Amino acid sequence: ASVAATPVARVAMGHALATASRGAVGAVLAALCAGAVAPPDLSDAAVSSAAAAAEAVARRRSELQAKLQKEREEDKLEPLQGRRALGGGGACMRDVDCGWYHVTAMVSDRRDLPSGNGARCLVGRCMCVSQFENKYGCPRCTLQLTPTYSYSDAGVELTTALHTVKGIIDACDVPVGGGPCHVGKCARDQANMTLQCPGDYDCNSAGTGSGICVGEDGDIGKCVCGEGFFCEDCSLRQQDLREGAQCGLQVSGGARCSNDDDCGPDVAGYCARPTFEMKESQKGTTLDRVADLVEGLSAGGNPTCKCEPGWTCRRCEQRFRDLELHGAACNCDDPSFVPNGGEYNASKQSVFLVPAPWDSRLECAVLYKIFRIRHFPSDDLRISTDRALQMLQEDGTEMGFREDASAELATVEYDFSDLDTLETIGDMPGHVVVDEENQRLPQFFFILAATFPRHNSTKRMVPSDYPNSF
Repeated sequence: ASVAATPVARVAMGHALATASRGAVGAVLAALCAGAVAPPDLSDAAVSSAAAAAEAVARRRSELQAKLQKEREEDKLEPLQGRRALGGGGACMRDVDCGWYHVTAMVSDRRDLPSGNGARCLVGRCMCVSQFENKYGCPRCTLQLTPTYSYSDAGVELTTALHTVKGIIDACDVPVGGGPCHVGKCARDQANMTLQCPGDYDCNSAGTGSGICVGEDGDIGKCVCGEGFFCEDCSLRQQDLREGAQCGLQVSGGARCSNDDDCGPDVAGYCARPTFEMKESQKGTTLDRVADLVEGLSAGGNPTCKCEPGWTCRRCEQRFRDLELHGAACNCDDPSFVPNGGEYNASKQSVFLVPAPWDSRLECAVLYKIFRIRHFPSDDLRISTDRALQMLQEDGTEMGFREDASAELATVEYDFSDLDTLETIGDMPGHVVVDEENQRLPQFFFILAATFPRHNSTKRMVPSDYPNSF
């Protein structure tokens, strides 16, 4: 709207331009041009009042901007918000990529397994089935949410935040499965349903129900975790994360066991034996919480160690604080021999070095060396522990594993091309009988074996306590 100013008004306008602040004049002119207000009184008093009002508005705007900037900085320090808890949207190819694996489902190809919590893979994205009291968080619906008291607003919220001894972490930032595993040749029942695969060993280091290897037989697959397990290899529980455990550095429980003595001190852990019946979940979830109780499984599983809070290592022999503060380390399982010594009327004898409950394949390797005793008494039988360990590391043979994940055997073989004589053998043990018909003396061997941490292991391990001999 245009305003026809009188000569007096023009003089007043010029005076205002000379004396008022630029901000005040701008505010007056903006109001006039927009037609929002009637032409104001442009006397000196009026212009001064307008200038003061404009300054007040500018000051208030500056205060609001400073407050907003402060809130943004505080949000950067505390990024975890319960309101972002409900999950979904993560990339996927099949339903088994979302949630956790279904412990009761049986299929021929594990890639066709359904999700254990009802999540679906739709158009390449995970969609969580969150209804009633069942709510799931994280992009792949891998965390069941429980109402948590919020100290910030004195209410109850659903959040993916975990309070640990090292601070607050977002559970969605911790990987859940996805680690590579060699599927191998899977075992199937008469109905062609998959029972287990050799690659499961790479995904269930935390024990029965922690994870399985999903993929095509003989190919490289990926680990899919059970409910409540974390890390690419499904090696940590939520309780472990709260106690400060980190993926790739620790694993609590999961070693095979025959009784509680195989699982650390009395207060540290126990041998959990899976049962084979489904129980109604106390929280109304789709499946039992196999992460906390190794129960409710529909397929067979070996008994495994379960650690009490505060204890770690696969056999629960160390405390978390000792690993963190005092440089403690977990132990490799000792090898043993089956059969353990004896006399054999055969040209060769196989010896099993890692009978159950030995279970250190992922972190440790067994090195062994076969010695032939050519003369009695033998200095080889009086070797010191330090020297034995050194010899094994320098010249030992690493025990391998077959495609079905079973351990290879050490073989002692009679050498017909290099026979001993009574003159060379020396003072043989008195009970040894000579084969008089063939005039062949028995040959004597012993095996030295010990377990050492693998060079590529990220976990803090120490060798077996002492070398064993057969």
